[in-house]
Amino acid sequence: LSLDAGGCISGTPTELGTWQMRVSVSDSQTIPGPGIAFQELSFIVGLGGDLSGDTAVNYLDIAEFSGHWTRTDCSAANGYCDRADINRDGVVDLSDINVMLINWLFSAI
Repeated sequence: LSLDAGGCISGTPTELGTWQMRVSVSDSQTIPGPGIAFQELSFIVGLGGDLSGDTAVNYLDIAEFSGHWTRTDCSAANGYCDRADINRDGVVDLSDINVMLINWLFSAI
């Protein structure tokens, strides 16, 4: 990734996974003294619907997905139903399978 003079971060990720970025902003004009603010950001680089982690959406993912179909208890604590809750709304439903269908038989590599 690169940072341009205007402060924009750009680039193309080269690996799938969850990435963390820390943004620091300092202000030398803050009264009564200089201040620094931090923001932690997380972003996921991956293929929506690739539940098996093989960088493709295929029958392996449908098999995994079917075991979670209609669950309503998805959260960060259970990995959003082991990633079957693709849009992370707490439910494994048609909106999640729609993402899988959009990426069906697509490979990220």
